[in-house]
Amino acid sequence: MAMALVNSTETKDAELEFAIRSSALQHRLLVVEDDTATKFAITKLADSIGYVTKGAASLEEAERLLRTERYDCITLDLTLGRDSGVQLISALAAKVPDASLIFVSGSPAWARTIASSVARVARLNVIEVVTKPIDFGKLRAILTAAKESLPTTRR
Repeated sequence: MAMALVNSTETKDAELEFAIRSSALQHRLLVVEDDTATKFAITKLADSIGYVTKGAASLEEAERLLRTERYDCITLDLTLGRDSGVQLISALAAKVPDASLIFVSGSPAWARTIASSVARVARLNVIEVVTKPIDFGKLRAILTAAKESLPTTRR
């Protein structure tokens, strides 16, 4: 009986250690998108690639999530209801300066260019601007490449 208890405790300790190590290897993606269907589609795509994904429908929700978790990659819509995704850039620069940033937007080309320029001035790692309607094959390739370029351990 005592041997079974020791083995059970050792098994639980090993499972806990594995869970901790596994979570350290998981890459996190924050999807900032006010359109529910688009947010759902991007989230499911990212989940299938192996990201641990959270979605935010507003600037306030994104800022709250950035305060509580670290993200390796962010997809950011430029139009969030009456707000602009550009308003989130300073929070991204403060909380996740080395995260990969992908703008996903149906905004005009000039707006996407300005947003990318502002993000680069803030020294954010803008890796792509994806236009809406989204080419999900292209987005899959971008997210996969971003994930593969990430370190395999947490910083």
